[in-house]
Amino acid sequence: MRRGMATLVASAVVLLAATATPVRAESAAEWIERAHAHRERGEIEEAAQALRRAWELGPRDPGLRRALVEALLEVGERRLQQGEDRAALEPLALAVDLAPEQPAVRFALAVAYFRLGESERARVAALAVLEREPAHPGALELLGRLEYAAGRLEEAIFRLEAALAADPQAAGARRLLERARRDLELERAMGMRVSQHFELRFEGGEAEAAAVARAVDDLEAAHAEVGAALGLYPSGRLPVILYADRSFRVATGAHGWVAALYDGKIRVPLEGLLERDQATLRRVLVHEYVHAVVHATAPGCPGWLHEGLAQLLAGEAGDEALVQRAAAAGALVGFAELERGFAGIAERGRAALLYAQSLSFVRWLAARGGTAALGTVIRDLGRGSSLDEALRASFGATLPELERAWREGLGAS
Repeated sequence: MRRGMATLVASAVVLLAATATPVRAESAAEWIERAHAHRERGEIEEAAQALRRAWELGPRDPGLRRALVEALLEVGERRLQQGEDRAALEPLALAVDLAPEQPAVRFALAVAYFRLGESERARVAALAVLEREPAHPGALELLGRLEYAAGRLEEAIFRLEAALAADPQAAGARRLLERARRDLELERAMGMRVSQHFELRFEGGEAEAAAVARAVDDLEAAHAEVGAALGLYPSGRLPVILYADRSFRVATGAHGWVAALYDGKIRVPLEGLLERDQATLRRVLVHEYVHAVVHATAPGCPGWLHEGLAQLLAGEAGDEALVQRAAAAGALVGFAELERGFAGIAERGRAALLYAQSLSFVRWLAARGGTAALGTVIRDLGRGSSLDEALRASFGATLPELERAWREGLGAS
């Protein structure tokens, strides 16, 4: 609970009791009293709603404004802590409207946008924080993360160094700064090849150079094929880095089971893939390219849809038997719990199940409406629709309804 909040609410009660006229059956003072009661019970959401009602009724006293901003900020931060990033936007945006001069509310809004993958809005909000507090460590680190994700390593290093100067204990900024410096050193030593839609950097000798040539062809084919399937064609050249295996682990910090990843750049370890056939490398490249397309179109796309679609369009077989066993054992994970990506999951068995059930569900959706309908869902998400709104528009049902039907098909409850 934020310090001073109860005092602000109590002050607002006194001020409005003295100034409000009993014109309405429910006065602003009465709503503030309700807010105070909710606050005493720890009901911050209800307290914020009561304060909003008091603000609408007026008079719009400075004490009431402070109390409302504090409540909205607490609601937004609590939702962020609970992983409800999109739900955090509305209270935080209102708090910024009411108190644009406060760095804390602008920073919380920047974090919400960042977590949703809305990079440009996050950037604008973070820069607005720095206008008022140039050494704000959180805003500096967030900008560093945005620059890193965009592949602007020198700019990322500049921001992250400033963040550490402002807060030497910022462990996350320190780790990313070390990674950005390693990446910059490594990429400066790499070869480069540019095609119509991709910019590839690569390590290695003749064997790797031959793989790079094939990778260019595979990526350009993926651009055409994925675009035709989803109706989505990202603009600009997409950065791709092909590593020696050890360099990949050092550069990305990825768990051992991760075959490749997309984090603003497609990153692929070559050595292990070169020991297999060309089809394996192609599947890996297509998989990561789908992630790039989805992220460019709908940065807030849920993890299960990201991973299911990437596997589907890469032609991966999946493990339907694993899904069936999990369904029989009641071990399936609800898709509402799978908003975030899976690359950070350390346990290989859990990761295998999440990938398998995501592919199974997305394949089931594609059988109902086609990949074009999935592309429309991605496009609608990018335009601001909620997931349920996007799914209903393309598949006629919400996520819980669709998941229930899929589970019934598996014989699971």
